[in-house]
Amino acid sequence: MTFTVFACLYTTQGVLKNEEEQETQLNEKTLLKRHAKSIKFFLTIFIGITIAFAFWTYTLNSTHTNQLFLLQGKVIKQIKEVPITGDLINQNNFFKIIISNNFKVIFVSLIISIFYGAGALFIITWNASIMGFVIGNLAKEQGINFLPLINN
Repeated sequence: MTFTVFACLYTTQGVLKNEEEQETQLNEKTLLKRHAKSIKFFLTIFIGITIAFAFWTYTLNSTHTNQLFLLQGKVIKQIKEVPITGDLINQNNFFKIIISNNFKVIFVSLIISIFYGAGALFIITWNASIMGFVIGNLAKEQGINFLPLINN
């Protein structure tokens, strides 16, 4: 995942630098119009990384998938093990796991932002990797063959 962030870092820094130069006045009505290119760029990165992680999760055998996507697998396994209840004060509740995971992501993002300015890109990549891993695993488990040229 770190290599994915570093691969996208140069292009992302260029987009953010371009956005900074365009920030001369704040107007709420034109905010989305003014940032439409950046929003499309980050959305495209998210979708692309999600597709890439789903593709590799789907195509690789279980041994390689477990080795390469160990962190994503741990997060998903941790979430699946907790029964979803309405008990907010339970020690092992779903809410606590999600919040603690998000704090870990925010902390790593903050550290990376301080040194590289890549915090937002880290969050996008992490969430896309989790989503891609889930999509690839579901497709593999359900026997969905959305890539007819690849034999599992």
